Amino acid sequence: MYSVKRKQSFDDRSNKETNKLQCKFDQKITSIENLSIEMFYEIFDYLNGYEIYQAFSNLNHYFQQLINSSSLLLKFKINSPSAELYKQLTLINKHKILSFNIRLTYKSSELFTSYLIDSSLDHLESLVLIEFKTTILISLLMKLTCLPRLFSLTIRTFDTWYELSEIYYLIFALPKLIYIKCSPSEVGGAISLPIATNQKSSTIEYIVIDHFCTLPELCAILSHIPQLRYCHFREVYDADPMNIDTTIQIKLFNVICISMKDCEIKFDTFEQLIREIECPLQVLHITNTYDENNYLDANRWKILILNYLPHLKEFSLTYNTDIGNKSVIQLDFERVKSFTSLFWIERKLILGIKISRYHIIYSIHPFKKRWYNINSFIDFSKCTQLTMTYVPDDEHMEFFMNSICTVLSIVKIYHLEFSKRTIISSSLMKILTVLSELDSLKITSLSISQTRYSFIDDQNFRLVSYHNKITKVYLENVKKSEEVYFLLKLCLRMKYLKVNFIYNVDYKLFFRNFLRTITINRHQYLQSLYFQGLKTDFQIINELKEMINREKLLRQFTINRVLNYIHLEWNLI
Repeated sequence: MYSVKRKQSFDDRSNKETNKLQCKFDQKITSIENLSIEMFYEIFDYLNGYEIYQAFSNLNHYFQQLINSSSLLLKFKINSPSAELYKQLTLINKHKILSFNIRLTYKSSELFTSYLIDSSLDHLESLVLIEFKTTILISLLMKLTCLPRLFSLTIRTFDTWYELSEIYYLIFALPKLIYIKCSPSEVGGAISLPIATNQKSSTIEYIVIDHFCTLPELCAILSHIPQLRYCHFREVYDADPMNIDTTIQIKLFNVICISMKDCEIKFDTFEQLIREIECPLQVLHITNTYDENNYLDANRWKILILNYLPHLKEFSLTYNTDIGNKSVIQLDFERVKSFTSLFWIERKLILGIKISRYHIIYSIHPFKKRWYNINSFIDFSKCTQLTMTYVPDDEHMEFFMNSICTVLSIVKIYHLEFSKRTIISSSLMKILTVLSELDSLKITSLSISQTRYSFIDDQNFRLVSYHNKITKVYLENVKKSEEVYFLLKLCLRMKYLKVNFIYNVDYKLFFRNFLRTITINRHQYLQSLYFQGLKTDFQIINELKEMINREKLLRQFTINRVLNYIHLEWNLI
């Protein structure tokens, strides 16, 4: 996103001068006026310009000079402006205003129109307009052409835009605009922009179209901004797929980033769009909610990337399908499975799957280091993660297990995460019975459906415990120590354990019992514990170290603080 950074006289000072500024803090400061001007500028950068004027302009002569300095530029954020506020604004030197963020109410709309927008706002670089009525917005856009440095414009309204074509015409006429974001509540009619020819083009490089539009409307908008480099679209859909050849008549020679949050275009059409626009695309993010399985055809994506996207550096694809929808059954699993082939592994693009209450969401995304990537070597062929945001009760568990089996028919799962909800231990064991290749397990919250000792005699528990290959476990919200011991028994090959206690815990008692348990039960693989409690200071670490040595709980170990965790690591003997 294009952002406005205040430009002040101290921006170009050398590193030597910066060090001098920092050294001033070693001197005794007896008065606020003794702070450097540069320091005040840094402080003011975090304050509302109107509040700065209210607080400092009448304080004394020193601050009057400081406020009136030509090198100080101010950012104004105004909510529900009043008549008194506008009166004060007229007294402020317009040359000093760097940005406006204005939210209008119905009563204040007329007040704002009385504020004079003219070329004296020669340092205004950013304008954010919120809740403007369409008529006032159009009137204001006509005035903005006189601003010599307006680089960024954001419009967010709860109004329905019926005059969308006129609004875009006025936006394209702004002579210096680089960034534009349009977010109407609704669009009330078609965008009747023609494809641009050789007329004067816009300077816009970054556009966010935060409303739905058809593919022809999108192409018409983009034809007016040939210097475009970054584009983000909320919702694009096919209006008339039969006339696609006449729709795509644009070239986007400068675009390096395209993001579509809700792409409802047939994949055949999308392919043709990429072939025709001839852009040096480096970043492509697509989310598809359209019932179009071809988006999950890995080989078609491979051909498209190799032939038409040679500069692509970052790619992500998200495909959302309804659980129970016949399209899930019609998925060509072999085509989806190809997303784990060498082509994608070499580019460190990973297949991820999420199961929610009503959806299975497939995603292809760049590799991102996660909590379980604790070694320097990473096998990218075994990075597939399944995330579950919902686990049903026992009554609906069979249908849910069918969804998991659907996923397993496509790809092996090596990492499992239960996010947002508490999972019951009995449900956890049912799920683990079918996920035989798991290496890591992350649980937001665990509820044990049996007593600490009864599950040991449970045949299903012993079966899951014996067969699973889980080596890394993360329990994010521990309420009772029994939850930790349950996972120790369940994951016998565990090497790495990470736990966050959300209540007060007796540190010494937990570590003592934990270390005795792994010794008695001969946990031959476990050698690393990350522990977070409500308090993890160095005093606690020293006390734990002393206790472990005194009671000979471990022979060779290290214990230290890593961020907010106590990290205990020991050698296998």
